[in-house]
Amino acid sequence: SPNLRQALEQQAQYNPDLIFGPIPQLDMGEMFPQRKFRPRSSSANWEGHALSKEEQVKYNEKMGYMGNIAE
Repeated sequence: SPNLRQALEQQAQYNPDLIFGPIPQLDMGEMFPQRKFRPRSSSANWEGHALSKEEQVKYNEKMGYMGNIAE
């Protein structure tokens, strides 16, 4: 329906991070307590690879989001 299309188009401008918050880090041991996980090699360690505030702002602008979580 036209009303649904209009509502969906308006929602597309909202930054999901402002609604749901940032995605938390996944803890495999918490998800699968019955399994033991070996330490990951450096190629699988993404902790030091977070986006900078500038990268977040550029992405949000490119997506056309209203508001900015990085501000």
